[in-house]
Amino acid sequence: MLTSHGEGMYKYDGPLDDVDALDHWVNARRMPLVSYIASYNLETVLRGGPRRTPPLFFLREKPIPRVEELLMDAASRLRGQVNLCFINKSTELQKHLVQFLRVSENVRSDPMLVLMQPHASSWSQHPVRTFRLDVEGLTAKIVEKFVEEYEANTLDPYVQSEPVPTEAEASVDPVGILVGMKFATTVKDPKYDVFVDFYAPWCGHSRRLEPTFRELARNLMHVRTLMVMKLDCTRNEAEGVEITGYPTLVLFPAGYPKIKRVIYGGSRTLDDMLQFLHRHVTTPFSDEAPPQQNSTSGSAFIQEEDL
Repeated sequence: MLTSHGEGMYKYDGPLDDVDALDHWVNARRMPLVSYIASYNLETVLRGGPRRTPPLFFLREKPIPRVEELLMDAASRLRGQVNLCFINKSTELQKHLVQFLRVSENVRSDPMLVLMQPHASSWSQHPVRTFRLDVEGLTAKIVEKFVEEYEANTLDPYVQSEPVPTEAEASVDPVGILVGMKFATTVKDPKYDVFVDFYAPWCGHSRRLEPTFRELARNLMHVRTLMVMKLDCTRNEAEGVEITGYPTLVLFPAGYPKIKRVIYGGSRTLDDMLQFLHRHVTTPFSDEAPPQQNSTSGSAFIQEEDL
């Protein structure tokens, strides 16, 4: 096989009657051992080729020879499993790619390894799923184990998230504050129906909904089986949920994901949202608080032990 990169010529010594092995061998050598991201190869790298080979990006401000050498050493044994790519974070294209990989401004100066899962169709039309590996104390064996765990589906994906709010911070607003790192455990808690406002602070529609949504949460603070919450989509990721417009209101019934989530499509009035909840929650509730019940500790904030 002749190529314009690497050794230039590769000789296949495997069985000629094993089409899958030959196809894997060819695809593993379509890309150089290390790719330097530019406009001509970006689409190829992100798509992962015919076998959806995940790109492993090394992000750094300037070359770090020790780390790059061990990455190339690991890549020589991981050929066909990952495509190793170096990003300098200097050109506009590379800056956009760093943004696409959801690397926040405050850590962009730090060297970082990011493995990206290619999507089965178009990479640009779906939320990116990434996995991160700390560069400190890195060895080639650690990189190889990292890739093996990815292939075994035992790695936890990176989730963009604000810090978990303290009880004091959460008690300011009757609407619970939901963050990326707690999203999955919260909406999958079988004890609660969870009604979430996915919003963006800059969105005028989101700001107009805020008082009504707050009133809904305040009126239902006595309902111990219901949480009315909000998630800032500009700072948090909701894993498994694709939001295409703001605000988007979604009910995750108790029993989710076995019971499907329900997207709210009614008018943004208090009464319509209330009737929607009555129709779709798993656990029925009354609009009226029971006598002498203290509603100040309501459903909008979950204590750490509840999770």
